[in-house]
Order: sequence, then C-alpha cells, then structure tokens
Amino acid sequence: MSTNVLLIVLLSLPLLVSTDEYYIIARDGDYCPSATGGVMCYTLSYYTNQFELYFTDDTILYFLPGEHSLDGLLTIKEISNLTLKGLGDIETGFHETVTQSTVQIRCTNNTTSGLSFQNTDYITISGISFVDCGAPFNDTVNFLSSETYTTMNFISSINVSLERVSILNGTGMGLLLQNTLDIEIKDSSFSQNVIPPCTQAILCPGGNLLMQYFDTESTNNFTQININILNSNFSFGYSTELYITGGLGIDISSDVSYINLNVILDGLMLHGNTAILSPNLYYHFLCSAGINYNIIINNTVSVYGNAINSLPSNKLDITQINSGGFFLMDESRNHSQSYLSILNSEFSHNTVSNYGGIRINSFTPLLRVRIENCLIYNNTGNIGSALNVFTSRSFDSSPVLAVMTITNLTVNKNSLINFNEPLVGTTLLQNLDISISGLIISNNQGTGMVALGSILRFTGSANVYRNNSGINGGALALYESSYIILKPPVYISFLNNWAENKGGGIFVGQLTYTAKNIQTTCFYQLPNDDYSYNNETLQLFFDGNRAGASGSVLYGGNVENCSSNIRFTRAFNYQTQTGNSVVSSDVVGFCYCINDELDCLSSRYTLTTVAGQIFTIPVAAVGQKNGITLGVLQLTDYTLPTPTITNYSLSPSCNDVKYRIQVDSSEQVNAKLYLAREGVENLVNATNNKLVEVSLEPCPPGFLFDRLQGWCQCEAILLGVRQVECNVTRQSMTRNGGVWMGYNNDSKCTYIQENCPYSYCIDSNVTFNILDPDPQCALNRSGIMCGGCAEGLSLKLGTDQCGDCSNGYLALIILFALAGIGIIALLVVLNLTVSVGTINGIVFYANIVTTNSIILFPNGPIPVLSQFIAWINLDFGIEICFFNGMTALDRAWLQFVFPVYIWILVITLIILAKYFKRVANLLGNNAVPVLSTLLLLSYTKIFIASIDVLNGTQLRCGSISTWVWYNDPNVNYNDPSHVLLVIIVSIFLFGFALPYTLILLFNYSIGLALNADKCHKCGCHQQRLSIRLAFETYNSPYKAPYTFWTGLLLLIRFISVFVVSFSKLDTHSPAMMTMLCVLIVLQAAFGGVYKKKALDILELWCLLNLAFIIVFGNRGTTTTIITSIGISLMLITFVGIIMYHTAIKVLETTRGQKLDSKLREYYKEKRNGKRIDAVNKLDSDTRDRTVSVTSIELNRRETLLTSDFQQEAIVRSHKSRDSTFEAVFTNKYTQ
Repeated sequence: MSTNVLLIVLLSLPLLVSTDEYYIIARDGDYCPSATGGVMCYTLSYYTNQFELYFTDDTILYFLPGEHSLDGLLTIKEISNLTLKGLGDIETGFHETVTQSTVQIRCTNNTTSGLSFQNTDYITISGISFVDCGAPFNDTVNFLSSETYTTMNFISSINVSLERVSILNGTGMGLLLQNTLDIEIKDSSFSQNVIPPCTQAILCPGGNLLMQYFDTESTNNFTQININILNSNFSFGYSTELYITGGLGIDISSDVSYINLNVILDGLMLHGNTAILSPNLYYHFLCSAGINYNIIINNTVSVYGNAINSLPSNKLDITQINSGGFFLMDESRNHSQSYLSILNSEFSHNTVSNYGGIRINSFTPLLRVRIENCLIYNNTGNIGSALNVFTSRSFDSSPVLAVMTITNLTVNKNSLINFNEPLVGTTLLQNLDISISGLIISNNQGTGMVALGSILRFTGSANVYRNNSGINGGALALYESSYIILKPPVYISFLNNWAENKGGGIFVGQLTYTAKNIQTTCFYQLPNDDYSYNNETLQLFFDGNRAGASGSVLYGGNVENCSSNIRFTRAFNYQTQTGNSVVSSDVVGFCYCINDELDCLSSRYTLTTVAGQIFTIPVAAVGQKNGITLGVLQLTDYTLPTPTITNYSLSPSCNDVKYRIQVDSSEQVNAKLYLAREGVENLVNATNNKLVEVSLEPCPPGFLFDRLQGWCQCEAILLGVRQVECNVTRQSMTRNGGVWMGYNNDSKCTYIQENCPYSYCIDSNVTFNILDPDPQCALNRSGIMCGGCAEGLSLKLGTDQCGDCSNGYLALIILFALAGIGIIALLVVLNLTVSVGTINGIVFYANIVTTNSIILFPNGPIPVLSQFIAWINLDFGIEICFFNGMTALDRAWLQFVFPVYIWILVITLIILAKYFKRVANLLGNNAVPVLSTLLLLSYTKIFIASIDVLNGTQLRCGSISTWVWYNDPNVNYNDPSHVLLVIIVSIFLFGFALPYTLILLFNYSIGLALNADKCHKCGCHQQRLSIRLAFETYNSPYKAPYTFWTGLLLLIRFISVFVVSFSKLDTHSPAMMTMLCVLIVLQAAFGGVYKKKALDILELWCLLNLAFIIVFGNRGTTTTIITSIGISLMLITFVGIIMYHTAIKVLETTRGQKLDSKLREYYKEKRNGKRIDAVNKLDSDTRDRTVSVTSIELNRRETLLTSDFQQEAIVRSHKSRDSTFEAVFTNKYTQ
C-alpha cells in the first residue's frame, strides 16, 4: 500500500511544478493569443533584452508565425526545462532536402548573432527555423579553431531535443553540441551552413551538425552517450576543418572515461555536403580509456558528398584517407565489443579522392559490422570506391578477426579516379571474417571485391559478380592468405568480368607455385563440418570473363597441389570459357607452340640452323592447368665450354624466343639448349624443363665462318663494298644504289658489280638471298646484272621495261614505214633543213638531252615532252612491244633500221629525180639538204647505239673474270651474234661517223685544198662540185669564217656520249656545263656565227635553256619539274619554227602563182613572133622577182670556200636576165 502511494506522489510532482508561458510575436501589433488572458505579447528583442527574466527554468516561449529578428548572441546558462516552440507550419524549402517553418528566427547579422546553451538540462526546441545566423564561438579548451562560428551550440548540456527545427544559411557550423548527453533530433533540416571568411582556408569549421566529446576539468563524467537522429536532412554544408564534416559528424576523444555510445540514425538524408575527410557522415573515436558503441544507420540516404582534394603542401595529405558517403574512423584500441549496423540505406554519387561510398576504419578486431539491404552505386573514388572496411588484426596465438555480415547488398556502377593503382577495388575488405549472402557487384570500374587477410563465407544463390573491370582480378582478388568458405547451398556467378592483367574472374595473389609434394591450403574450402553437397547445391559458375594477360577464369591459387575438402573441378564450372589461358598462375613450366597450338607433352624440340643465325623457339610460359601466363624463361646454352645463361621475359602468348649459337669451330654440327624457370640449376634432371636440340649446317653462300665471332659473317669481297650489308639470320644481303650481286653455283663464288647498267636495278635498299638475285632488278628484268627479261617477258621499244608481248605488234612496221615517208615529206614541204639553220639549235638541244637522260629523267619519261625529244632524235619515244621474245641484242639491231631506212628513201628519191621529171619537180632543190638534215638528226641516236654495242664490262667471280656485253651481261662479249654486231658498228663508226665529224669540223681547210686551179689541173672539177654541193647544205647559214660550227657541235655530241658512257654519274653535269660554256663564249666572241642575227639568238636561247636544265635540274626532287619547264619552253619554240616555215611556204606559193600566170602569157606571145613586145610587157619588178625565185636555191648554195670559186658560181648563175628566163622557164612553158 505504501509503495503505491509513493508512486502516485512521484507521478504527481510534475503537475505541482508551475510553468511560465510567453508568446512572442514577429512585429508589434501582431495578433496575441494571450491578450484575452491579460498577458501582453512582445517581439523577441523585448525578451532577449531581459533574457534573465524570461529564459529561465520551467519556461515555455511560444513563437507565433512570422520572421523574428535576433540581434546579437543570446547565451543561456545553467537552466533547466526550457522550451522554445514555434506555432507555425512546416513547408518545403529551396531544395527537396530542405524544410522550414513559418516561424523563423532571422539574425540581423550572420557573424554576431546566434544562440548558446551552456550547462543546461532538458532544452526543447520545436517548430522554428533559424536563418542567416552565426556568432563567434568561445572555445575555452581550444578544441576548435579560434575562427569558429555557430548558429546554435550546446555546451555540457543534458537532454537536448530538437523537433521540426531547421538551421539554414548559417555562418560556420549550424549546430554544435559539445559534451552534451542524451540528444534527440527529429524531423529537422540543416542546410547551407558554411565556413565563415577565414584567414586560414583549411582551418575553417563549418557544416551542418557536429557533436564533440572530450575531456575537460569541468566535464561531467560522461560514460553513457545516447544520440537519436530521426527523419532529418543535412544538405549543402561546407567545412574545411580537418575533423569536421559538412553534413553530420560525431567526434569523441577521451583519455578518462570508458564510454558507452548508442547512436540511432534513422530516415536521414545527407545530400551534397563538402568537407575534407567525409563530406556527408563522419564518426571519429579516439578513446584511450576505451569505448563500446552500438551504431545503427537505417533508412538513410547519403548522396553527392564531395571531398576536398587540394590542400597546401605543408599540411597532411589527407586525400589518401577521405571518404564521401560515410566514414567511421575508430582509433581507440580498448574495446570489449562494438557494433555497427547499416540497414536499408543508399550511398551514391559521392566523389572523393580515395574511398567513395562507405569507409570503416577500426583499430580493433572487436567490431561487428552488419550491412543489409543496401545500395551503393555511382560513387567515385580510388581504393574501395564503393565500400572499404579495415580492421586491425589480432596476432595472438589464436588470431581474432572482426566479424562482418553482408546481406542483400548491391554495388553498382562505381568508378575510379586512377585505374592504375595497385589495389583498385570497388569493395576493399581487410582483416575480416565476412558472411556473404545476396551480394551483387556489377558494372564497376575496378575489381569487384578485394580481400586482404580475410575470410569470405558465401552462402545462398543470389551472389553475382558481373561486368566489373580491374587490373588483377576482374571480379574478386584475394591477398594476404584470404580464402573463400562455401557453405551449401551456395551459387556464385562470375559473368563478363575483365582484368587488364591477370584473373578475369578471380585473382589469388598470395599463393605461388609449389612442388607437388608440398601441400598448401586452397583458397576455397567447405565448412569443416559440412561435406554434404552436390553440383546443384554448390557451384562457382564462370562465363564471359576475360583477362588481358592470363587466367580468364582464375589466376593463382595453386589448385593442382593445394589441400581442400572439395575438388576444384566440382566447385568451379567454367566449361563455357575457352582459350589458352582459362586457369593459370605464375609460371610453372613451358610448352612448345606448334601452329599456335600448345604442345605441353613434348619435352624436346629440334631445329636446324647455322652458326650466328638468329632462330626462334616457339614457346609459351604456362601456369597451373597449362594455362598460358607471363614469366621469365631461363635459356642455358651448353655449346661452349662455359654454359651461357640468357633470361627472356615472356608475354602471355606464344613467344618466339630468339637466340643464336656461337661455336668454337665450323666443324661443330650440333648444340643443346635447356629451357627452365628462372633460378633452376639442375637443368638435366629438373621437372618441367625443355630440351632444344640444334643441328648446325655450314655457312650459306655469301658467308664464311669467322672464328673470332664464332659464327658466319659476310664474305670478304662483300665486306669491302660500302653499300652492302649481310644478315646471316635471313641468309640475305641488303644493298643500295647501283650495286648488283649474285652467286655462281658452278664455280661456288660470288659476283659483285658496283655499277648496275642504266636503270636495270632498283636504286633503293633491296634485301634478297644471293641465290636468287632477281629482287634487285627493276622493270621486270632478270639475270646477271638484270640484263635480261624475266621468264616469259620481252623487251619493249622506247624503254628498258620488260613486258608480256605478242607478235601481233609487228604490224607497227607499217606505222614505222609511213612515219619515215612523213618525216621526209615534212622536211621537203616546209624546207626544215639544216641549210636554212632554224632547226640547228633545237636538234643539238634534243641530242644533248637524250645523251643526258639519266640525270634529266631520273623518274622515267615525262609524257609528251619525252616523246618530243625522242622524235627529233628519230626515235619512237613510246613504250611499246614489238615482237615476242625480243632481247637487248635484237633491239640493238633495230636501233639502226629506221635511220638507215629513211636514208635509203632519200637516196632513192635523189636517184629517181635524175630520171623522172615529176620526182625532180616534187623534190625541187631540197633533196640533198633533206638527206643532210636526216644524217644530222640520226647522228646522236646511231652513235649512242654504236657505243652501247661496243660497251663491255668485266664480270668477276672469285678468280674467274669474264667480259660480257654491258647492255645484257647474260651475253658474252665474244658471243658470235654480238661479234657480228660489233663489226658492223665499227665499220659505221670508223667509216662514217668519225670521218663525217672531222670533215664538217675542218671543211674550211678542205675547201682551200680543193681550189679551182688545182682541180682544173688534175681534172677533178666535177668531183669538186659534188663535194662542194654536199657541204653547202651545212655551211650556207653560217658566216664565211665559221663554217666549222656544225662540225664543232658534232664534236660536242661525240664527247658528251663518251662522258656519259664511260664516266661516273657525278661528272656528267660539270662536263656538259663546261662544253656549253665554251660554246656560249665562242658565239659571243665571234659576234655570232650565223649570217642572220635571228639564228644566233635562236641558238643562244637553246644553249641557255640546256644549261638551265642541266644546272638546276640536277637537284633531287626538283629535277623533273625543272626539266619539264625547260623542255616545254623548247617545245613551244619548235612549234613557233614550224609556224614560221609554214607561213613562208604559203607566201612563196601565192607569189609563185601570180608569176606563173604572167610567164605563160609571155611565152604565148613569144611563140607568135612578138618576143620583143612580150619582154617589154614584163615590168622590171616581175623580172626581178623571177630572177630572185629561180636563183634562190643557187644563191643558198653559193660556195664560201674561195673568192675564185665564188666568182665562177656568180658568172654561171647570172649571165643576163634574158638568158635566165630562157634557161629556167623555156622548158616549162613551151611544152
């Protein structure tokens, strides 16, 4: 009975306590609900000015809706049971995470106004928003920066309750609680509380909410801390103080009290906060006396946290330890037991430099972590971008691991800042005993899960690793003796994961290869007491996993020699995974590669080589299950008395190991090589080693054994050539320029010729086997010095090119025949002869260009322009076939056919003119000039062809020396077919070409010798006239003293051909320029050599053009351009000459028709006896024209040899006008 009475009394005590109530209005004159009771309402400033009267024990202050102004810092000390209650509604603010009351306390100054509660008890605030506040915080223990500001703070208080409170846009920290016990915050909102203007940017406390606990002299003995925060939001806070978060933080540091902490966070939203260590949610414990905590985080969303990554260089580099979504750092080492539960929560879109979603760092193994029904996605970090849990490990005799439980956790689409870090795990777990069920890790950049020194206990069927990518281990990486325990029923899927290096599915990093008689613990086990399983209740399934280097399913683990209570093939299902490296490890041994297929059964490999030749051994390093891997191959060579060891780093594929053998003697015929892992010494008896047996052959053609080097080297004859290199590995030579090499199988010696004929050989680098020298040849040529055509091909006209020809091209004979007639007709009709002098310079130009075609046309003929030059030289000029099987010897004969053919045509016409008047009238007086012109046109062509026929070269092969024809070294110089051609050419050269040149050069002296007096005495007058007529053609354009000019130009041609044929290429241009300069200087010194100044100018133009292309055309890449410009200008000049001769011909034809009409009338009257009248009818002008026309050819051929000869010709030509008419025209007009 007494007990019941006491209980009733105790329950009634609060009812007996009187409570003061006040209503606060926003503005004077606002509605006051207490006025009806006789109590007046005032604004906030009224009460704060007398706060000691109104902010007292057992007081309730009601704030009516509206904006209440707070001016200055309101400090409330040592009171109990104070309530500040807003009587308004709650509305949504500027962001979905922000709520605010219609009752607002807005500070007049955000750096001097705020609230401070010190040593209070039972403080309740509800339904009020605090906006734009902030006042300096007086930190008596210097635990915070001197520049700390807060909107509201509680110091050493108990029983603080905030409900439907919002603290917005404050300077510094929104709410600070120091050494405050029993805190409850519900349905509240904290947003945009940011750092004040600080002098030191990294020491500026800010953020939304911070709870701090630390030892002070006046601190209560806090052994029990209870914190409940429910359905509240923390957004857009900002802090740069090291241990102060932008969102919600708890910091406990104590050396005195053993603390028991209970924290419940339920229904929180942490959004877009910014700080150094952990932007959104941060716990830090440093309690040397000890701490036990039970933290529950439920229905919480932590998103868009942003860690500050840049700090001054003189500060701690905390970018390596920050975290975005949630960070618990427990540095306390004295624990009995602590618990952390994260339930039904989401951590996403957090961006930090290291740990993105959740980071738990505890220095004690006495921790129990539970993560259940959570989502961690789209976070960006580096090591543990989604989840990182680290606990210290006990190293006692019976080690203790912290316990962690993961149930229904999804980790998706997390990414890395630096993919190349060594441990780039999406989830990183260290020193933990983890029970896992319903884990889905997918689409992450970075290994799905990295375990260090941990045990992973899998159970259930919904464990999936999908589409993850890492360096070592795409899905799962195990380090520091981590292993998996599979508790049936269990099913783990590894799907489409990728490892840039090793282990597309799983990478086991700590286990290395061991011998078969040494057993290690497998990284996969069953529980010790559970042996009841089958393939339906236990399976690790792999499909679509890939690795850049080795082990698409598994790398490491030593599954062949480890000890487990379940067989590897029963637990691992990877039948759909294909390739040469599905399961592998560090190198165990080596396999040969035969046609890209592994041959791991063969222990020997044989090959044949020569000493010094680099050969390849197709080999792959393999790990467990013969999966290809990367590793070091140790090759030991026992060929020499001292074994040689060479190490090779093998890529994870079939490798071509390159090696060459060095021997003491060329008589050695075999060698042995051993392949083993690095460091293996007993090679002969060691397991997993391979033997390579090598057979040695003699040095190949072109090589000799070098005892000093111990292998085959180039023959001495080849080493002496600057442009030749040898490669015994490929058994090939590389040569450049005009060098040609070959091998004589009969004599067993090597040909070498440093000057390949013409353009027969490729000028650039060519690599070939000396037994097959044809790759050196250009233009489809073949044979010795590329002198012939490849098999089945024929030499073409107009080029050195060989091609596929048929006999149908013989129809070109008709075209050649017509071309000869056309040339003669053109020369006759237009009087394009050397006697006129207009084409003399152009003919010389074309002859010299043809002679120097090697330097002027380095890239081959130039369309149109090359044909123009060729036609002036009476050459075809077009690349075309003639008949099947044509050789260089055949073409040499054909070079003489066309010139001889047109000579014969002209001579035949001259003979026919003596007997047939029509032929004589057709030719007129041009027969001899045309023949002389054709001789001059064809002189260079035939002379070059003759030199080519006579040109030979000495072909050396060892001690054997053979003379061959230079144009086709496949033809011996003394071959009968070539000897016949040499005889005919010699007759031409010494019977015609040389005398022809000398006579034209010295015709002035010859003329003096053949004067009239001597010839009359010896009866040689008729022969003298014939010789005179032959030379008049060449001499008529020139002044009397310079009739040698044609012979001088022939001599220049003669010298040019010899220079080009028998000197080095680099001397051609200087020699030609010297001769051209001599010609130009002589012409200038003589004041011109032609009778007509225009002809001197025309020839000087040709010489200058020729000098231009020879000097400036020999410039490498610009040669073709310069040559084209010069020849184009000369083509235009030639066309102008043709037009000039055509105009003259038309003019002479018109005048001749008028004269013909008058002469016919004259002879008609003469026959009628009216001779005197008829003559008188011919006016003097007509008679003068008649004399001029009829005597023009005689005047052209007036001799310039002697004055007597000249007088005689004049007397014979001009006795009188009448006699001229009678002699010339009587026969024609009296018929």
